[in-house]
Amino acid sequence: MVVADRLKGSALPLLLTMFWIGGVPFFLLFGNRLLGSVLFLHADRVAFLLAAAPLALATLRGARTLRPLTGVEKAMAAYLAVIFASWATTLPYKGLTVFKQDADFILTCFIMPYTAFVIARHTAWSRERITTCLWVLVAGVGGYLLIFGTVQYAYDWNFLVPQSLWDVLSERSRGPFENGGVYGIVVSLLIVLTLFLYLQSRARPARALLLMIAIGLVQCVVASKTRAVWIGLPLALLLVALRYPRIRAVAALSTAWLLGQLLLAPTVGVDRLGLEQRLVQVEPIHDRVALTATASSMIGHRPLFGYGFGMFTFQGDKGDFYTSWGGVSAQSAVYPNNPHNDALNVLILTGVVGFIPYLALLWTSWRLLGRNRVRWRFSSPFVAQLAGFTQAAFLVLLVAGQFHSVMYMSYPQVLFFFLLGIVASDAALTVRAADAPDVVAAPAWMAPSETATVAAGAEA
Repeated sequence: MVVADRLKGSALPLLLTMFWIGGVPFFLLFGNRLLGSVLFLHADRVAFLLAAAPLALATLRGARTLRPLTGVEKAMAAYLAVIFASWATTLPYKGLTVFKQDADFILTCFIMPYTAFVIARHTAWSRERITTCLWVLVAGVGGYLLIFGTVQYAYDWNFLVPQSLWDVLSERSRGPFENGGVYGIVVSLLIVLTLFLYLQSRARPARALLLMIAIGLVQCVVASKTRAVWIGLPLALLLVALRYPRIRAVAALSTAWLLGQLLLAPTVGVDRLGLEQRLVQVEPIHDRVALTATASSMIGHRPLFGYGFGMFTFQGDKGDFYTSWGGVSAQSAVYPNNPHNDALNVLILTGVVGFIPYLALLWTSWRLLGRNRVRWRFSSPFVAQLAGFTQAAFLVLLVAGQFHSVMYMSYPQVLFFFLLGIVASDAALTVRAADAPDVVAAPAWMAPSETATVAAGAEA
């Protein structure tokens, strides 16, 4: 009996998981304010522990019967091992406050996302369960963030934002998150999921609702003023539009709604959101140029093991390495507390030793999605299509990671790894069995290698 067999008897583990993943945006704002005075007891951590408890109990009762590890899990284990080893080398020089910050960083941005993957992979899925969970994310979380962001850009940019978080970029939608970057990335992932549900839906009311949600969320992406997402989201929409003709019209409409506002609104003078100012703002670009030069100088001095894992390692060690490049002053690298690029972040914190498993994690995740998109294309198209859309969501994260520090963002990673875990589970087998009358046989013109792949999937 595998762990999934232990969990399938009750819907409670799945309910706890969705309470955690679907409830995080609510907890971030309201729950954490209620529990903020209690040490380490944040509402999202409590929800995470509740979701992880059933899997932990099942593992303790039958550790020998766990499914074989996937390449993703092996890469996660190697990456975490390097992180903890690197962090341990820094502990003698850190006080209690910094220790707590590092521990919280590791928990929320590494352990929690990877646990979301493991939970999803060992959950007993069906098409109905997957669809219900995605509707919770799209209509529930997406609708909440849509309303939240709309009120911010239509009424007050700082609506329900603590005054301590107001800054020079306060005139941007950020929802309940700490900045517009996290909000823009999360909303972009939800747009991709919205298009997936649109592809699966046949009822006109559902498709109309999903279309309105998609357009509303795109407007929130515009109002988040996150330029990296303005690049990543159109690329993701292009990817799914090329693969799935039935959603090309919606993808084209969403892209036109995004780019039309960014390119045309400032030109014709309809710019109530201040997009032109954001488009031509050069200070963040100068920051990233100086940060890249400074980070490269640091990496050159400690390429193998880096400077030790920590929340503010770059901030504490960059002082001796400020570097100018291309006429950009080195002073532009003084304010930001990280290089705003995930690859540079990893190399500074853990060196090449940590960069290798980090790249392995990215590669195995992308490869798993691509392989399952092909493997189940005919025998379980629902899961194959989910793999394709999850790959598009992954593209949003990869693009954002070139200009922001996605590795410092917990919730976008939790969402992605949860979806990755569904695709990596045995969901295709159960969905295929439930949809047996709709199974499409592989066409005769398929290449022998591809036919063998489909056949292997059918026999698994």
